[in-house]
Amino acid sequence: MPKITTTTSPKGRDWIVGSYARVPTHAILHLKGLEFRVYCALALHADTNGECYPSQAKITEVLGLKPSSVTNVRKAIKSLIDKGWVWRVKQGSN
Repeated sequence: MPKITTTTSPKGRDWIVGSYARVPTHAILHLKGLEFRVYCALALHADTNGECYPSQAKITEVLGLKPSSVTNVRKAIKSLIDKGWVWRVKQGSN
């Protein structure tokens, strides 16, 4: 597993360095715009079981968006759920 560090981009944003995510080809073909970017951010945070729990604010930050864009990220996540690309599991449920 590569070491994950951050570095500052020319615009002053932190970027994750040494990290990667596998994204299925069908996601590349069928998802567009922010939906695709959010899907990739979720994949970046996923463990070996495909589970991830980043906050919507964290996804917004990783994508280099303004904090006010969290609403758009929330809408993209809902769209991904509605289309069956990801699903939400309530934490603490058995």
